[in-house]
Amino acid sequence: MSFHHSSESVYAFRWAEKYVNPGDSEKRRVIEVELTDVARASHFARKIVRLGGYRDFEVYNVDVPAEERYLYETGLYPTALIHAEQTSRGLMLSLAEDPRQLDYKLPPFKRVLIEVEADDRMTPSTKLRKLTIKTRRDCFELDGCESEILIQASRLIEDLDPDLVFTRGGDSTVLQYLAYRAASAGVREEFYLSRDKELLRLTRKRGRVVYSYGRAYYVVPAYRLFGRIHLDLNNSFILAQSGYHGLVEVARACRMDLHRAARAGIGTIMSSAQFYEAIKSHVLIPWRKTQYEEFKDALSLLEADRGGLVLEPEVGLHFDVWELDFSSMYPQIMLRFNISPDTINCSCCPDSPLRVPEVGYRLCVKRRGLIPRVLEGLIARRLALKNLARRAFDARARKVYERRQAALKWILVSCFGYLGYKNAKFGRVEAHQAVCAYARELLLRALELAREAGFEVVHAIVDSLWVRKPGATRGEVEELAEAIEKQTSIPVNIEGRYEWIVFAPAKSRPGPALSRYFGVFEDGELKLRGLMARRSDTPRFIKALQESMLHRLARSEDPREACGELVKLVREAEARLRRREVSVEDLAVKVRLSRDPEDYVSSSAQALAAKLLRREGYEVHAGQVVRYIYVKSAKAAERRVMPVELNPSSYDVERYAQLLWRAYEEVAAPLGLNVPMTRLDRFLKGAMHT
Repeated sequence: MSFHHSSESVYAFRWAEKYVNPGDSEKRRVIEVELTDVARASHFARKIVRLGGYRDFEVYNVDVPAEERYLYETGLYPTALIHAEQTSRGLMLSLAEDPRQLDYKLPPFKRVLIEVEADDRMTPSTKLRKLTIKTRRDCFELDGCESEILIQASRLIEDLDPDLVFTRGGDSTVLQYLAYRAASAGVREEFYLSRDKELLRLTRKRGRVVYSYGRAYYVVPAYRLFGRIHLDLNNSFILAQSGYHGLVEVARACRMDLHRAARAGIGTIMSSAQFYEAIKSHVLIPWRKTQYEEFKDALSLLEADRGGLVLEPEVGLHFDVWELDFSSMYPQIMLRFNISPDTINCSCCPDSPLRVPEVGYRLCVKRRGLIPRVLEGLIARRLALKNLARRAFDARARKVYERRQAALKWILVSCFGYLGYKNAKFGRVEAHQAVCAYARELLLRALELAREAGFEVVHAIVDSLWVRKPGATRGEVEELAEAIEKQTSIPVNIEGRYEWIVFAPAKSRPGPALSRYFGVFEDGELKLRGLMARRSDTPRFIKALQESMLHRLARSEDPREACGELVKLVREAEARLRRREVSVEDLAVKVRLSRDPEDYVSSSAQALAAKLLRREGYEVHAGQVVRYIYVKSAKAAERRVMPVELNPSSYDVERYAQLLWRAYEEVAAPLGLNVPMTRLDRFLKGAMHT
């Protein structure tokens, strides 16, 4: 194969020595091609693959974003303190700080928040009513003539000269809307938000639907500003979970620019950390995944694909229970046992003594795997930040450290699931199965140690166990935790001692629900999982009621004694419903669409809401969240719900009353408390299914 400099894509090419696979022991000779335009990388790669008849050539490092490739190759990262030097070869940048430092100072970025109000729904034809620009100290409200609002906004942004521009919905609607209004008002050439006065784009790419663990998510296209970083508060998981300091931490640790890190999923951020390690280690990043699951017979497959270990608890109320949790169990297993796609059944260790329990996979004992090398730094960094947070006297510093470690926790959580993801560049199902096998083995060891120490195991699920022993002291539980940690080499935390804990029954089968429970620790703190108060599709009014019931129970030594007060709380809430004192916003049900509106066959509430929105001209796709209200309509069944965007003026009192009593029953039933029969009858006749 030969390249020609006359090619429209090729700038230069050379021979290079690289590790083709992360598990290779020797480098191989490959051709390194430098392109005239990085945007043509995929086009050029397709030509090469086609040239080889789709079998002769493999291409690598094709779809790594150019800005991140720069960070990987230079060792730089966002917000780093750097040394800049002008040389004959151009501007040379180098780090002027230790990348391992924890208490780093951030650049004094100037920030603004832009908020927009329209006369009606924010469509291209709807006039702009008001534009507000907020800084940390000031709030500028611009209203009046539309063209003047836009011109004043541009001048104000130019004067304030922010580095970070925050919006709510900037990617999906706000910035595109402003671009249309500027064109309509005849001031498009005078309205800009970018530092280099680049005009806002009028054309947009369409969003796309991605799937994660079987759920659809609609990803809106990012809207970039030139010379400034645009951060959409409505389109950032990391910002929502860990704030600005959490975003900066993952951008630095995983070598990802702030704009992309804010919008990326945690799996994509983890991939960036893996790519950085690969580039640093001279390992090529495959364009198309070529390593597939090894063949297994049916029995082997059944043995391997078993997931985590779960014990069934006894439904009902339990007193004086301790909870112990393995700390970051899956990442720790991958680190401790050197689990990585390149270390499973490696060719260099055919007689490896390190075997995965139950499934028997061999693990490499001669070299550290790619994934453990990535995790080692992230785990150590998170633990150090947690220690800083514990020791911090200043509340603000403590909050910063907490947000930074919480952001890293989310990234570490993703590493296990990403191992088995079919499109992960460095993923492999066998590695995923190996982690599960070790998790089962380690939890079994923990259960045996607990029983040997005289504890009764009340419940266990994947990486947590609940135990009790009459009169057990904290010292005895600490001894148990130390014994488990010594036996498993995985850190164990004592979550706390429950005064009481309630395990709920399953709704669709006899027996317990494996992950639905609520309890109160000895310091009065509540912990609940799987209840309506924790579900994203529960209206705020219903959540608030169930939370108030649980807080009332938390004040009781025996929660069964509070039955009468719980019923009183429900009846007071129902009375507010019937007096129409509850706002529509507090009754909105939020559900993520699993498919496009036209693809729904059933008449579920979310399907009806999505179709109504589409009929009214709204853009609705699979993966988006719809918000709707239950309404009473005698005219048509499809009108039993109304999207919030269509401004419903009333709601179906009886439907929401059913939800109130369902929230009560979810708490009361596992305690053996009675649900008032008139309400129970009504509940059984028409409980909500969302």
